Amino acid sequence: MLLALQSQLCVLVFPGVTAVLVAMLLKHEAGIFRHERLAIATSPLGTYAAFAGVVAVLGRDEDDRLIAGAMWSRSRQSLANLRGMES
Repeated sequence: MLLALQSQLCVLVFPGVTAVLVAMLLKHEAGIFRHERLAIATSPLGTYAAFAGVVAVLGRDEDDRLIAGAMWSRSRQSLANLRGMES
């Protein structure tokens, strides 16, 4: 049982490392933000987006890919609806 759990958690190592690298990059490039509060707000959003993006791209099993595809389809539909409201 422990080995099965360990192998499932190993799948999250690469997305976790990617999220940490994005956080470090945002901290290093904090000067591009005019206000410190904007940098503080952007960091968690950026790291979460990086983590979720890598997990979605490298989804391990078919269920993960199905969920990621549904989320992507819903996001594209929402974006299209927002663009339609602007006209």
